[in-house]
Amino acid sequence: MFVLRPKRWLYLTHRWSGIALCLLFACWFFSGVVMMYVPRPVLTEVERLERLPQLVAENCCVAFEPLFPDGVVPALRMHGERPVWAGTDAQGQPRLRYADDGSALPDVSAGYALTVAARFAAASEQALTHQGLIHDDQWTVYRRFHPHRPLHKIAVNDAAGTELYVSSQTGEVVLATRRFERGWNWVGSVLHWLYFTDLRRQGAVWAQLIIWLSVAGCLLALSGLIVGTLRLRPRRRYKNGTMTPYSGLMRWHHYSGALFGVITLTWIFSGLLSMNPWGLFERARVGDDERALLSGPPTPHPLSPAAALAASGLAEPRELRLLWLDGQPYYRIVGAEADGVLVDKAGQRREQLPTAALETLSVRLRNTDVASIDWLQDYDSYYYSRDDSRDLPVLRVRFDDGIWYYLDPRTGEIAAKHNGSSRVYRWLFNGLHSLDFAFLLRNRPLWDVVVIFLSIGGFALSLTGIVAGWRRLRPKRRRTRKASAAKANRLPRLAS
Repeated sequence: MFVLRPKRWLYLTHRWSGIALCLLFACWFFSGVVMMYVPRPVLTEVERLERLPQLVAENCCVAFEPLFPDGVVPALRMHGERPVWAGTDAQGQPRLRYADDGSALPDVSAGYALTVAARFAAASEQALTHQGLIHDDQWTVYRRFHPHRPLHKIAVNDAAGTELYVSSQTGEVVLATRRFERGWNWVGSVLHWLYFTDLRRQGAVWAQLIIWLSVAGCLLALSGLIVGTLRLRPRRRYKNGTMTPYSGLMRWHHYSGALFGVITLTWIFSGLLSMNPWGLFERARVGDDERALLSGPPTPHPLSPAAALAASGLAEPRELRLLWLDGQPYYRIVGAEADGVLVDKAGQRREQLPTAALETLSVRLRNTDVASIDWLQDYDSYYYSRDDSRDLPVLRVRFDDGIWYYLDPRTGEIAAKHNGSSRVYRWLFNGLHSLDFAFLLRNRPLWDVVVIFLSIGGFALSLTGIVAGWRRLRPKRRRTRKASAAKANRLPRLAS
Protein backbone atom coordinates (compact mmCIF):
# COMPACT_ATOMS: atom_id res chain seq x y z
CA MET A 1 0.00 0.00 0.00
CA PHE A 2 1.29 3.43 -0.97
CA VAL A 3 1.84 5.64 2.09
CA LEU A 4 2.97 9.25 1.97
CA ARG A 5 5.79 10.18 4.28
CA PRO A 6 5.17 12.98 6.84
CA LYS A 7 7.41 15.39 4.93
CA ARG A 8 5.45 14.74 1.76
CA TRP A 9 2.20 15.41 3.61
CA LEU A 10 3.68 18.68 4.79
CA TYR A 11 4.59 19.75 1.24
CA LEU A 12 1.18 18.79 -0.13
CA THR A 13 -0.63 20.56 2.71
CA HIS A 14 1.26 23.77 2.04
CA ARG A 15 0.82 23.54 -1.72
CA TRP A 16 -2.94 23.00 -1.79
CA SER A 17 -3.82 25.23 1.15
CA GLY A 18 -1.74 27.93 -0.53
CA ILE A 19 -3.67 27.51 -3.77
CA ALA A 20 -6.89 27.88 -1.78
CA LEU A 21 -5.89 30.81 0.45
CA CYS A 22 -3.15 32.88 -1.19
CA LEU A 23 -5.65 35.18 -2.89
CA LEU A 24 -7.31 35.82 0.48
CA PHE A 25 -3.89 36.53 2.02
CA ALA A 26 -3.11 39.06 -0.71
CA CYS A 27 -6.46 40.76 -0.10
CA TRP A 28 -5.77 40.95 3.63
CA PHE A 29 -2.37 42.56 3.14
CA PHE A 30 -3.60 45.10 0.59
CA SER A 31 -6.77 46.03 2.49
CA GLY A 32 -4.85 46.37 5.74
CA VAL A 33 -2.77 49.18 4.25
CA VAL A 34 -5.91 50.90 2.95
CA MET A 35 -7.44 50.77 6.43
CA MET A 36 -4.47 52.62 7.88
CA TYR A 37 -5.60 55.77 6.10
CA VAL A 38 -9.28 55.32 5.22
CA PRO A 39 -11.23 54.16 8.28
CA ARG A 40 -14.67 52.63 8.22
CA PRO A 41 -17.42 55.28 7.77
CA VAL A 42 -18.57 56.54 11.16
CA LEU A 43 -20.10 59.72 12.51
CA THR A 44 -17.33 60.88 14.82
CA GLU A 45 -18.05 62.70 18.05
CA VAL A 46 -16.33 65.82 16.74
CA GLU A 47 -18.41 65.76 13.55
CA ARG A 48 -21.62 65.17 15.50
CA LEU A 49 -20.96 68.11 17.81
CA GLU A 50 -19.90 70.40 14.97
CA ARG A 51 -23.20 69.80 13.17
CA LEU A 52 -25.39 70.31 16.24
CA PRO A 53 -26.99 73.76 16.52
CA GLN A 54 -25.69 75.98 19.30
CA LEU A 55 -27.41 75.04 22.54
CA VAL A 56 -29.91 77.67 23.69
CA ALA A 57 -31.57 77.03 27.03
CA GLU A 58 -33.53 80.24 27.62
CA ASN A 59 -36.95 79.54 29.13
CA CYS A 60 -35.81 75.96 29.60
CA CYS A 61 -36.03 73.38 30.94
CA VAL A 62 -38.64 71.09 32.42
CA ALA A 63 -37.25 68.57 34.90
CA PHE A 64 -36.14 65.41 33.15
CA GLU A 65 -36.80 63.04 36.08
CA PRO A 66 -40.56 62.70 35.40
CA LEU A 67 -39.82 62.16 31.71
CA PHE A 68 -37.29 59.41 32.41
CA PRO A 69 -38.60 57.64 35.54
CA ASP A 70 -36.31 54.62 35.14
CA GLY A 71 -33.19 56.54 36.21
CA VAL A 72 -31.91 57.58 32.77
CA VAL A 73 -29.80 60.75 32.97
CA PRO A 74 -30.18 62.43 29.56
CA ALA A 75 -28.13 65.05 27.77
CA LEU A 76 -29.52 68.43 26.76
CA ARG A 77 -28.99 69.46 23.15
CA MET A 78 -30.85 71.10 20.30
CA HIS A 79 -33.10 69.22 17.90
CA GLY A 80 -33.83 71.68 15.18
CA GLU A 81 -34.98 74.90 16.83
CA ARG A 82 -35.93 73.33 20.16
CA PRO A 83 -33.92 71.82 23.04
CA VAL A 84 -34.40 68.15 23.84
CA TRP A 85 -33.52 65.79 26.65
CA ALA A 86 -31.87 62.80 24.94
CA GLY A 87 -30.95 59.58 26.71
CA THR A 88 -30.63 55.82 26.32
CA ASP A 89 -32.53 53.37 28.50
CA ALA A 90 -31.24 50.16 30.04
CA GLN A 91 -32.21 48.19 26.90
CA GLY A 92 -30.11 50.50 24.72
CA GLN A 93 -33.12 52.21 23.17
CA PRO A 94 -32.78 55.95 22.49
CA ARG A 95 -35.37 58.25 24.06
CA LEU A 96 -35.94 61.94 23.34
CA ARG A 97 -38.38 64.48 24.77
CA TYR A 98 -38.63 68.18 24.13
CA ALA A 99 -37.04 69.95 27.07
CA ASP A 100 -39.11 73.14 26.85
CA ASP A 101 -42.46 71.46 27.51
CA GLY A 102 -41.76 67.73 27.96
CA SER A 103 -43.72 66.70 24.86
CA ALA A 104 -42.79 63.81 22.62
CA LEU A 105 -41.12 64.35 19.27
CA PRO A 106 -43.23 63.94 16.12
CA ASP A 107 -43.05 60.81 14.04
CA VAL A 108 -40.02 60.83 11.79
CA SER A 109 -41.57 60.97 8.33
CA ALA A 110 -39.62 61.24 5.09
CA GLY A 111 -40.27 64.98 5.02
CA TYR A 112 -39.08 65.41 8.60
CA ALA A 113 -35.93 63.36 7.85
CA LEU A 114 -35.22 65.60 4.83
CA THR A 115 -35.49 68.67 7.05
CA VAL A 116 -33.05 67.17 9.57
CA ALA A 117 -30.63 66.12 6.84
CA ALA A 118 -30.75 69.53 5.16
CA ARG A 119 -29.92 71.22 8.44
CA PHE A 120 -27.05 68.78 9.08
CA ALA A 121 -25.60 69.26 5.59
CA ALA A 122 -26.28 73.03 5.49
CA ALA A 123 -28.15 72.53 2.22
CA SER A 124 -31.64 73.17 0.93
CA GLU A 125 -34.22 70.42 1.17
CA GLN A 126 -34.88 70.72 -2.55
CA ALA A 127 -31.30 69.67 -3.30
CA LEU A 128 -31.61 66.45 -1.28
CA THR A 129 -33.06 63.12 -2.42
CA HIS A 130 -34.85 60.73 -0.08
CA GLN A 131 -33.66 57.28 -1.19
CA GLY A 132 -36.03 55.29 0.94
CA LEU A 133 -36.62 53.83 4.38
CA ILE A 134 -34.17 50.94 4.73
CA HIS A 135 -33.47 48.34 7.37
CA ASP A 136 -29.73 48.21 6.64
CA ASP A 137 -27.14 48.38 3.89
CA GLN A 138 -23.39 47.94 3.55
CA TRP A 139 -22.58 50.81 5.93
CA THR A 140 -25.36 50.34 8.50
CA VAL A 141 -25.39 46.56 8.92
CA TYR A 142 -23.59 46.91 12.26
CA ARG A 143 -25.27 46.20 15.57
CA ARG A 144 -24.96 49.74 16.93
CA PHE A 145 -27.60 50.88 14.44
CA HIS A 146 -30.23 48.40 15.68
CA PRO A 147 -31.96 50.88 18.02
CA HIS A 148 -32.44 53.34 15.14
CA ARG A 149 -33.92 51.04 12.51
CA PRO A 150 -35.42 51.54 10.03
CA LEU A 151 -33.24 54.32 8.67
CA HIS A 152 -34.02 57.13 6.27
CA LYS A 153 -31.30 57.18 3.60
CA ILE A 154 -30.80 60.59 2.03
CA ALA A 155 -28.46 61.70 -0.75
CA VAL A 156 -27.14 65.23 -0.33
CA ASN A 157 -26.16 65.42 -4.03
CA ASP A 158 -23.03 67.42 -3.30
CA ALA A 159 -19.58 67.18 -4.87
CA ALA A 160 -18.42 64.72 -2.19
CA GLY A 161 -21.31 62.32 -2.86
CA THR A 162 -22.49 62.54 0.77
CA GLU A 163 -25.20 60.19 1.97
CA LEU A 164 -26.88 60.62 5.35
CA TYR A 165 -28.79 58.13 7.50
CA VAL A 166 -31.49 59.52 9.79
CA SER A 167 -32.88 57.47 12.67
CA SER A 168 -36.59 56.75 12.42
CA GLN A 169 -36.67 56.58 16.23
CA THR A 170 -34.98 59.87 17.15
CA GLY A 171 -34.95 61.93 13.96
CA GLU A 172 -31.21 62.50 14.27
CA VAL A 173 -28.42 61.84 11.77
CA VAL A 174 -26.59 58.70 12.90
CA LEU A 175 -24.17 58.24 9.98
CA ALA A 176 -22.66 60.28 7.17
CA THR A 177 -20.69 58.65 4.35
CA ARG A 178 -18.84 60.14 1.35
CA ARG A 179 -18.09 58.67 -2.04
CA PHE A 180 -14.34 58.61 -1.40
CA GLU A 181 -14.55 56.60 1.83
CA ARG A 182 -17.25 54.29 0.49
CA GLY A 183 -15.15 53.45 -2.54
CA TRP A 184 -11.94 52.82 -0.65
CA ASN A 185 -13.73 50.83 2.06
CA TRP A 186 -14.77 48.25 -0.50
CA VAL A 187 -11.07 47.42 -0.84
CA GLY A 188 -10.38 48.29 2.80
CA SER A 189 -12.53 47.32 5.77
CA VAL A 190 -15.15 45.38 3.77
CA LEU A 191 -12.54 43.23 2.06
CA HIS A 192 -10.38 42.86 5.16
CA TRP A 193 -13.16 41.72 7.48
CA LEU A 194 -15.31 40.09 4.78
CA TYR A 195 -17.99 42.55 5.83
CA PHE A 196 -20.30 41.87 2.90
CA THR A 197 -23.84 42.80 3.82
CA ASP A 198 -25.59 39.47 3.29
CA LEU A 199 -22.84 37.63 5.14
CA ARG A 200 -22.61 40.13 8.00
CA ARG A 201 -26.35 39.88 8.60
CA GLN A 202 -25.68 36.31 9.70
CA GLY A 203 -23.48 37.28 12.63
CA ALA A 204 -22.78 33.77 13.94
CA VAL A 205 -22.04 32.41 10.46
CA TRP A 206 -19.73 35.33 9.69
CA ALA A 207 -17.84 34.89 12.97
CA GLN A 208 -17.28 31.17 12.41
CA LEU A 209 -16.17 31.80 8.83
CA ILE A 210 -13.53 34.31 9.97
CA ILE A 211 -12.34 32.00 12.75
CA TRP A 212 -11.90 28.93 10.57
CA LEU A 213 -10.40 30.82 7.64
CA SER A 214 -7.88 32.22 10.10
CA VAL A 215 -7.15 28.76 11.52
CA ALA A 216 -6.56 27.47 7.98
CA GLY A 217 -4.39 30.51 7.29
CA CYS A 218 -2.27 29.77 10.35
CA LEU A 219 -1.72 26.21 9.16
CA LEU A 220 -0.73 27.48 5.71
CA ALA A 221 1.74 30.02 7.11
CA LEU A 222 3.19 27.56 9.63
CA SER A 223 3.63 24.79 7.07
CA GLY A 224 5.27 27.29 4.72
CA LEU A 225 7.75 28.32 7.40
CA ILE A 226 8.64 24.69 8.07
CA VAL A 227 8.97 23.79 4.38
CA GLY A 228 10.94 26.94 3.68
CA THR A 229 13.32 26.25 6.54
CA LEU A 230 13.86 22.65 5.49
CA ARG A 231 14.66 23.69 1.92
CA LEU A 232 16.89 26.66 2.75
CA ARG A 233 20.66 26.11 2.72
CA PRO A 234 22.52 29.27 3.71
CA ARG A 235 25.87 27.42 3.98
CA ARG A 236 25.82 24.20 1.95
CA ARG A 237 24.52 25.65 -1.30
CA TYR A 238 22.62 23.76 -3.99
CA LYS A 239 24.16 22.90 -7.35
CA ASN A 240 22.75 26.10 -8.81
CA GLY A 241 24.90 28.03 -6.34
CA THR A 242 22.00 29.49 -4.36
CA MET A 243 20.42 28.80 -0.98
CA THR A 244 17.23 27.47 -2.57
CA PRO A 245 16.62 24.56 -4.93
CA TYR A 246 13.98 26.54 -6.77
CA SER A 247 14.33 28.77 -9.80
CA GLY A 248 12.28 31.52 -11.36
CA LEU A 249 9.09 32.50 -9.58
CA MET A 250 9.38 29.82 -6.90
CA ARG A 251 12.77 31.15 -5.89
CA TRP A 252 11.17 34.52 -5.15
CA HIS A 253 8.38 32.78 -3.25
CA HIS A 254 10.92 30.88 -1.15
CA TYR A 255 12.96 34.00 -0.34
CA SER A 256 9.92 36.17 0.43
CA GLY A 257 8.62 33.41 2.70
CA ALA A 258 11.95 33.32 4.55
CA LEU A 259 11.82 37.09 5.04
CA PHE A 260 8.11 37.67 5.67
CA GLY A 261 6.75 34.28 6.71
CA VAL A 262 6.95 35.01 10.44
CA ILE A 263 5.06 38.32 10.20
CA THR A 264 2.48 36.62 7.99
CA LEU A 265 1.92 33.96 10.62
CA THR A 266 1.71 36.46 13.47
CA TRP A 267 -0.74 38.67 11.56
CA ILE A 268 -3.04 35.76 10.71
CA PHE A 269 -2.80 34.39 14.25
CA SER A 270 -3.52 37.75 15.87
CA GLY A 271 -6.38 38.30 13.42
CA LEU A 272 -7.84 35.03 14.66
CA LEU A 273 -7.54 36.25 18.25
CA SER A 274 -9.45 39.43 17.38
CA MET A 275 -12.55 37.23 17.20
CA ASN A 276 -11.87 35.91 20.72
CA PRO A 277 -12.41 32.34 19.48
CA TRP A 278 -13.97 29.90 21.92
CA GLY A 279 -13.99 32.59 24.63
CA LEU A 280 -10.24 32.46 25.23
CA PHE A 281 -10.09 35.94 26.74
CA GLU A 282 -12.17 37.47 29.50
CA ARG A 283 -13.11 41.09 28.98
CA ALA A 284 -12.83 43.44 31.94
CA ARG A 285 -16.29 45.01 31.96
CA VAL A 286 -17.18 48.07 34.00
CA GLY A 287 -20.12 47.27 36.28
CA ASP A 288 -23.00 49.47 37.36
CA ASP A 289 -21.86 49.09 40.97
CA GLU A 290 -18.46 50.56 40.08
CA ARG A 291 -20.06 53.54 38.36
CA ALA A 292 -22.41 54.04 41.30
CA LEU A 293 -19.51 54.00 43.76
CA LEU A 294 -17.86 56.88 41.94
CA SER A 295 -20.98 58.95 41.33
CA GLY A 296 -22.57 58.43 44.74
CA PRO A 297 -26.23 59.24 45.42
CA PRO A 298 -27.44 61.78 42.84
CA THR A 299 -28.60 65.19 44.05
CA PRO A 300 -30.17 68.02 42.02
CA HIS A 301 -27.95 70.72 40.59
CA PRO A 302 -29.03 74.11 42.00
CA LEU A 303 -28.22 75.95 38.77
CA SER A 304 -30.52 75.97 35.77
CA PRO A 305 -29.07 74.83 32.43
CA ALA A 306 -29.21 78.42 31.16
CA ALA A 307 -27.20 79.66 34.15
CA ALA A 308 -24.69 76.84 33.73
CA LEU A 309 -24.22 77.69 30.04
CA ALA A 310 -23.51 81.30 30.94
CA ALA A 311 -21.03 80.26 33.65
CA SER A 312 -19.19 77.88 31.30
CA GLY A 313 -17.80 80.70 29.18
CA LEU A 314 -18.01 78.55 26.02
CA ALA A 315 -18.73 80.61 22.94
CA GLU A 316 -20.62 77.86 21.10
CA PRO A 317 -21.91 75.23 23.55
CA ARG A 318 -23.40 72.16 21.93
CA GLU A 319 -24.38 69.72 24.67
CA LEU A 320 -24.92 69.67 28.43
CA ARG A 321 -24.77 66.65 30.69
CA LEU A 322 -25.34 66.23 34.40
CA LEU A 323 -22.88 64.08 36.34
CA TRP A 324 -21.98 63.39 39.95
CA LEU A 325 -18.85 62.64 41.91
CA ASP A 326 -19.47 61.31 45.41
CA GLY A 327 -22.96 62.79 45.30
CA GLN A 328 -21.80 66.27 44.25
CA PRO A 329 -23.51 67.50 41.05
CA TYR A 330 -21.70 69.01 38.07
CA TYR A 331 -22.72 70.08 34.62
CA ARG A 332 -20.37 69.08 31.83
CA ILE A 333 -20.80 71.36 28.84
CA VAL A 334 -19.19 70.47 25.53
CA GLY A 335 -18.41 72.88 22.72
CA ALA A 336 -18.31 72.56 18.95
CA GLU A 337 -14.83 71.03 18.94
CA ALA A 338 -15.55 68.54 21.76
CA ASP A 339 -13.81 70.80 24.27
CA GLY A 340 -15.59 70.47 27.59
CA VAL A 341 -15.75 72.32 30.89
CA LEU A 342 -17.44 71.61 34.21
CA VAL A 343 -19.70 73.90 36.22
CA ASP A 344 -20.09 73.02 39.91
CA LYS A 345 -23.06 73.74 42.13
CA ALA A 346 -21.56 77.10 43.14
CA GLY A 347 -21.49 78.18 39.49
CA GLN A 348 -17.70 77.95 39.26
CA ARG A 349 -16.11 76.80 36.04
CA ARG A 350 -13.69 73.85 36.37
CA GLU A 351 -11.46 72.05 33.93
CA GLN A 352 -11.71 68.80 35.85
CA LEU A 353 -13.19 67.19 38.95
CA PRO A 354 -11.48 67.46 42.36
CA THR A 355 -8.52 65.13 42.07
CA ALA A 356 -8.32 64.34 45.79
CA ALA A 357 -11.93 63.14 45.83
CA LEU A 358 -11.35 61.06 42.72
CA GLU A 359 -8.29 59.40 44.26
CA THR A 360 -10.16 58.66 47.49
CA LEU A 361 -13.07 57.07 45.69
CA SER A 362 -10.92 55.12 43.25
CA VAL A 363 -9.20 53.05 45.93
CA ARG A 364 -12.62 51.79 47.05
CA LEU A 365 -13.42 50.23 43.72
CA ARG A 366 -12.20 46.84 44.93
CA ASN A 367 -12.00 45.05 48.24
CA THR A 368 -8.27 44.53 47.97
CA ASP A 369 -5.09 46.49 48.48
CA VAL A 370 -3.93 49.11 46.03
CA ALA A 371 -0.63 48.31 44.33
CA SER A 372 -0.13 51.82 42.91
CA ILE A 373 -2.00 54.98 42.07
CA ASP A 374 -0.60 57.36 39.45
CA TRP A 375 -1.58 60.36 37.40
CA LEU A 376 -0.51 59.66 33.83
CA GLN A 377 0.55 62.65 31.76
CA ASP A 378 1.45 60.40 28.85
CA TYR A 379 0.09 57.16 27.46
CA ASP A 380 1.17 53.81 28.80
CA SER A 381 0.96 50.39 27.14
CA TYR A 382 -2.74 49.87 27.89
CA TYR A 383 -4.17 53.39 27.65
CA TYR A 384 -3.05 54.95 24.39
CA SER A 385 -4.12 56.14 20.97
CA ARG A 386 -2.41 56.18 17.58
CA ASP A 387 -3.78 59.67 16.82
CA ASP A 388 -3.51 61.06 20.37
CA SER A 389 -7.30 61.30 20.60
CA ARG A 390 -7.64 59.85 24.11
CA ASP A 391 -7.72 62.41 26.87
CA LEU A 392 -4.86 63.04 29.27
CA PRO A 393 -4.16 63.16 32.14
CA VAL A 394 -5.87 60.06 33.56
CA LEU A 395 -5.73 58.47 36.98
CA ARG A 396 -4.38 54.91 36.84
CA VAL A 397 -5.18 52.71 39.83
CA ARG A 398 -3.67 49.22 40.02
CA PHE A 399 -4.89 46.68 42.57
CA ASP A 400 -3.13 43.64 43.95
CA ASP A 401 -5.65 41.31 42.31
CA GLY A 402 -4.47 42.40 38.86
CA ILE A 403 -7.33 44.76 38.02
CA TRP A 404 -6.35 48.16 36.61
CA TYR A 405 -8.59 51.21 36.24
CA TYR A 406 -8.10 54.40 34.24
CA LEU A 407 -10.30 57.26 35.47
CA ASP A 408 -11.05 60.41 33.48
CA PRO A 409 -10.98 63.53 35.70
CA ARG A 410 -13.08 65.46 33.16
CA THR A 411 -16.09 63.15 33.47
CA GLY A 412 -15.48 60.99 36.54
CA GLU A 413 -15.98 57.94 34.33
CA ILE A 414 -13.89 54.78 34.13
CA ALA A 415 -12.20 55.34 30.76
CA ALA A 416 -10.69 51.85 30.70
CA LYS A 417 -10.48 48.73 32.83
CA HIS A 418 -8.06 45.82 32.43
CA ASN A 419 -7.55 42.42 33.97
CA GLY A 420 -4.75 39.96 33.30
CA SER A 421 -6.60 38.42 30.37
CA SER A 422 -7.28 41.74 28.63
CA ARG A 423 -3.65 42.79 29.05
CA VAL A 424 -2.48 39.57 27.39
CA TYR A 425 -5.01 40.17 24.61
CA ARG A 426 -3.65 43.69 24.12
CA TRP A 427 -0.21 42.28 23.25
CA LEU A 428 -1.39 39.27 21.25
CA PHE A 429 -3.82 41.31 19.16
CA ASN A 430 -2.91 45.01 19.18
CA GLY A 431 0.78 44.25 19.53
CA LEU A 432 1.12 41.52 16.93
CA HIS A 433 -1.60 42.66 14.54
CA SER A 434 -1.26 46.44 14.55
CA LEU A 435 2.34 46.65 15.79
CA ASP A 436 1.13 48.97 18.55
CA PHE A 437 4.48 49.33 20.27
CA ALA A 438 5.36 52.60 21.96
CA PHE A 439 8.70 53.12 20.19
CA LEU A 440 6.89 52.92 16.82
CA LEU A 441 3.77 54.90 17.71
CA ARG A 442 5.76 57.73 19.30
CA ASN A 443 7.93 58.08 16.23
CA ARG A 444 5.47 58.25 13.39
CA PRO A 445 5.82 57.94 10.47
CA LEU A 446 8.20 55.15 11.55
CA TRP A 447 5.17 53.02 12.39
CA ASP A 448 3.68 53.67 8.94
CA VAL A 449 6.93 52.81 7.17
CA VAL A 450 7.39 49.54 9.08
CA VAL A 451 3.80 48.38 8.62
CA ILE A 452 3.72 49.25 4.91
CA PHE A 453 7.10 47.58 4.27
CA LEU A 454 5.99 44.37 5.99
CA SER A 455 2.65 44.49 4.18
CA ILE A 456 4.39 44.81 0.80
CA GLY A 457 6.54 41.81 1.70
CA GLY A 458 3.51 39.78 2.72
CA PHE A 459 1.68 40.83 -0.44
CA ALA A 460 4.64 39.76 -2.57
CA LEU A 461 4.72 36.41 -0.79
CA SER A 462 1.00 35.95 -1.46
CA LEU A 463 1.23 37.12 -5.06
CA THR A 464 3.99 34.67 -5.94
CA GLY A 465 1.90 31.96 -4.31
CA ILE A 466 -1.11 32.95 -6.44
CA VAL A 467 0.89 32.73 -9.66
CA ALA A 468 2.44 29.41 -8.65
CA GLY A 469 -1.00 28.06 -7.81
CA TRP A 470 -2.40 29.23 -11.13
CA ARG A 471 0.39 27.47 -12.97
CA ARG A 472 -0.33 24.30 -11.01
CA LEU A 473 -4.03 24.46 -11.88
CA ARG A 474 -3.65 25.21 -15.58
CA PRO A 475 -5.07 22.55 -17.91
CA LYS A 476 -2.65 19.67 -18.10
CA ARG A 477 -2.59 19.61 -21.90
CA ARG A 478 -1.33 23.19 -22.07
CA ARG A 479 1.28 22.57 -19.41
CA THR A 480 2.45 19.37 -21.15
CA ARG A 481 2.68 21.07 -24.54
CA LYS A 482 4.66 23.96 -23.05
CA ALA A 483 6.99 21.59 -21.20
CA SER A 484 7.59 19.58 -24.38
CA ALA A 485 8.42 22.74 -26.30
CA ALA A 486 10.82 23.81 -23.59
CA LYS A 487 12.48 20.38 -23.63
CA ALA A 488 12.85 20.50 -27.39
CA ASN A 489 14.49 23.88 -27.13
CA ARG A 490 17.03 22.43 -24.74
CA LEU A 491 18.03 19.50 -27.05
CA PRO A 492 21.48 19.86 -28.65
CA ARG A 493 21.36 20.72 -32.30
CA LEU A 494 22.86 18.20 -34.75
CA ALA A 495 25.93 19.31 -36.57
CA SER A 496 25.09 20.29 -40.10
